[in-house]
Amino acid sequence: MHPSALYRPAAPSPTPVATLALAALLWLAGCSATAPTARDTAQTPPLRTQQTSIRLLRRIPCVTSVTHWTCPDYLATSENTGLEINSFHYRIFTTLQDPLILRQTPVLLESAYQAYSNFINTPLPSHDKLLVYLFDNRHQWEAFTLRWMPRQAPLYLKIRSGAYYANHACVAYHISRQADFAVLAHEAWHQFADQLFACHLPAWLDEAMATNFESHQWRNGRVQFQPRYNTGRLIALRTAMASGKMLPLTQLLTLDPGQVVAHGPTPPNPDQPLDTLTAAYYAQLYALARFFRESGHGRHLHAFKTLLTDAALGQWPLPQELRHEGLQHDRKPSRRWNAKVGPFIVANYLLADTAQLQMAYHAFCHKILAQTSLKKTF
Repeated sequence: MHPSALYRPAAPSPTPVATLALAALLWLAGCSATAPTARDTAQTPPLRTQQTSIRLLRRIPCVTSVTHWTCPDYLATSENTGLEINSFHYRIFTTLQDPLILRQTPVLLESAYQAYSNFINTPLPSHDKLLVYLFDNRHQWEAFTLRWMPRQAPLYLKIRSGAYYANHACVAYHISRQADFAVLAHEAWHQFADQLFACHLPAWLDEAMATNFESHQWRNGRVQFQPRYNTGRLIALRTAMASGKMLPLTQLLTLDPGQVVAHGPTPPNPDQPLDTLTAAYYAQLYALARFFRESGHGRHLHAFKTLLTDAALGQWPLPQELRHEGLQHDRKPSRRWNAKVGPFIVANYLLADTAQLQMAYHAFCHKILAQTSLKKTF
């Protein structure tokens, strides 16, 4: 089973658009904390194993610098040792010791950044490096979370296995190599869109894109993202279709993760288990992004990229009230905004006929399941 199937977010507050992500990950951005200070990154002699890692990391083309990170005492690391790895677009603080994952993490993130950028038809403006924390174990991750997001920490600590994006940083801990990279690529999309796009994304689009970067392959030292190999999402999609529990697009485009986790469809369906419903929600969004990218030999791909490009530039043709709220970066948009903008952009950029879209989307879901063997996962 794909690691993302293990994540369980908690119920959101009732007012703003819920910022919970995935039976999977959390989608919040928030409160008050700062990046490490100069004292945090003071240079002290690294351990011999770190010296080896630093030497190897410096050979990687996308890595611009590697230094020793003197970790805060509360992380309880071996001799308070960690690394700060700077790549073209990321500043990575890590206590991880695994040499392979250390070398591959900046490559994975830079590959993801390039893959995200390929959906935007215009060069992105220069920006500060995106902040990532990758911890060696859950204990360190929990200790950091209690200080990074103290008010929201009880919510984040309910994540059973995974990562989150909050306060401009992706924060993850080591699970396994595949799981580490799946959650990092998922959360890094939320970070990319939140920090570089002029307009907020409605939940369906943000989560649909994030789930399309959870599976990848390494080839000749490079990363290729392969949504069609996302076995966990495909299994959940097949389960939802076989049980008749697929959400109609009219709901899928208006819901946010918190509504799904807390209440289910409107009205709630008491016969559908929460985990099944949440897994179906993310699986359907995963398939919806693939539909707009792949169906009809890519007939919607140009329009899909235009939709994302206009979001990055803040050029969605929204009514004034919705436009103003969508451009406010000091707060998340409301649940009402999400419910109105989700269907609006589909109708304006992709396909206005909801019934036609529903039929084509369901046919596409059947097609990708028929093309994929899932037997080996059981």
